[in-house]
Amino acid sequence: LGWTDPQIAAHCRMTTYTTARIRDRLRLAPNHPRKEAAS
Repeated sequence: LGWTDPQIAAHCRMTTYTTARIRDRLRLAPNHPRKEAAS
């Protein structure tokens, strides 16, 4: 779905550290939040 690690962690009620470890174990690239262009 394109969720960031903090979004996944909040949804699953776990820490971002755990989310990152699982993502690493599954060999998935981290999905960083997109930077919005300044208006």
